[in-house]
Amino acid sequence: MKNKRILAAVLAAAAASALSGCSVSDILWNDEYEYEYQEPAVTESQNTLTTDDADSVYDEIDYVPEMFFGKYVADGTTGNTISDPEGFVKGRSLNYTPIKAYEGEKIAYVPFRIEAGPRSNPTELNQVPGQNWMKMYILTANGEVREMEASYTLSGRMLLVRPVVSQNIDPETNQLEYSLTADPIAFRYSFTGTDLKLSHGTDEVILHAEDIYNGDGISITDSNLVPGSENINGITSFNLSGDSGAIIEGDDTYSAEVKFNENGFCDLKWGDKSSKLIYFYGGDDGLVFSDGSTNYLYTARSYDLYAPSISGNINNEEQLGNLTEEQISDIVNKSEELYSDLNNAFADAGINAQVNKDTGEISLNTVSMFSFSHSDISPEGRNDISRFMKAYTSVIFNDKYDGFISGICIEGHTDKSGSYNYNMDLSKSRASNVLDFCLSPESGLAPEIIEKLRPLLTSAGFSYDVPVLNEDGSVNDEASRRVAFRFTIDLDQ
Repeated sequence: MKNKRILAAVLAAAAASALSGCSVSDILWNDEYEYEYQEPAVTESQNTLTTDDADSVYDEIDYVPEMFFGKYVADGTTGNTISDPEGFVKGRSLNYTPIKAYEGEKIAYVPFRIEAGPRSNPTELNQVPGQNWMKMYILTANGEVREMEASYTLSGRMLLVRPVVSQNIDPETNQLEYSLTADPIAFRYSFTGTDLKLSHGTDEVILHAEDIYNGDGISITDSNLVPGSENINGITSFNLSGDSGAIIEGDDTYSAEVKFNENGFCDLKWGDKSSKLIYFYGGDDGLVFSDGSTNYLYTARSYDLYAPSISGNINNEEQLGNLTEEQISDIVNKSEELYSDLNNAFADAGINAQVNKDTGEISLNTVSMFSFSHSDISPEGRNDISRFMKAYTSVIFNDKYDGFISGICIEGHTDKSGSYNYNMDLSKSRASNVLDFCLSPESGLAPEIIEKLRPLLTSAGFSYDVPVLNEDGSVNDEASRRVAFRFTIDLDQ
């Protein structure tokens, strides 16, 4: 069985425009540091450590952004608030915020809470490729909480944070646009186990991994090796809770004995193997390990690895975490075979259906299916749908795919002519009429096929929420006017 590891698809990207006309360089303080980055010495990957001196290993690590994944909080933090905000601010340096929404306010230099990683910080900015995003919770001079979304990079032992000045979705292209401060805020950082210390000038704060601080302990579910990363003695996945759990090597699963030490060492035992490494706990974003010379990234979820090819055909991505790698690979392969068989069936029948595996849509243009601004299906449209459904059902009800599909949604989509609410009603009505036609004798389908379809079919309208875009990002109005069929894969099969 072909094993597929597929990175999560990028939804949209927009170029960042630097903030101009603002004295950001006067308020974001970097020049005071005379720090020269030293490249770590390159040594052979060890997969395990023999030293008991964690500090010496931390000094050798070539730090990467994934090590900051997770949620870190200061003492006294509950959720997004802190018990003594005035006490936290007292005696700390303050400066003007670079965020337009809070313009004119003074803020503390250091945060009392940070969230980083695609699951710990599920911001729409995660759509942007090549960037890492962190949400920082900071306090104003009078102790009020402010949220600051920021891009972050590392330069040696410096964390460079560039706050987001503005962001919005362009209504025409549906693309994310944002701008960052021209200069970063610079923090020194250091890790010790599940603690992270950030400092700037004379100000510093020690943040704790939230799960540990709240007494919940370390819990890791569906923590998978990132494609291209080095692995620990063949380990591909972790599912851990406290001092036990499961370690997966390819198709083999082992009971694990795990000890996460406060000094930063993690002792792993599984099967006849063991390993001792420095760990970085990312909570819902997985784990990162290091032996000082090599980093081992286990921050991918099953959804990240496999879902791009089936993302449009599953209802709940979290269900993938309950499946083995082999099961997910089988589903991916069968899905690709199904799309291939459908394409062949449409070609043989001379049907012009647009198959988009990225979105899960199989769509028919509505130009000949409906009159302008009407939802009654035209005679030509009825003929087209009948031919389409005969080819479609000949594949999905083949014994090869028995039980593979749990549902089929007929979706109505429009262009932007008219109001949003008008188009919502129109798209719903069109989708509903197509569903009714598919289940009627007029469809030309055999009665037994109609009965198989009946429990699977639903309909929905989306107005112009999901346009089809041209290569340059502009909206293709004609292609956006469509009826789409989207099947749902039964992950419990």
